[in-house]
Amino acid sequence: MDSNIKKIGLDKITHFAISFMLVAIIHKLMLFVPDFEAENIYFSAITALAIGFTKEFYDGWNGRFSVKDLFADFLGVVFYILLYLI
Repeated sequence: MDSNIKKIGLDKITHFAISFMLVAIIHKLMLFVPDFEAENIYFSAITALAIGFTKEFYDGWNGRFSVKDLFADFLGVVFYILLYLI
């Protein structure tokens, strides 16, 4: 297999994993905020997506914008939400 294809696949998996972990970390940190509904997973999801989108748009300024990276970020967030709701 071509090493460039491996790097592209690893990049997408990294975007997925980082978005997944960001939602989990933000969600768990919100448990320590007084008067905040701990069950509000959507706040954590929106925050993680905003961080991912900001990073990707920053990459766009450097000529490395990728819709596939944005989609991998989105899938990581959706996967955490689905696991949380099950």
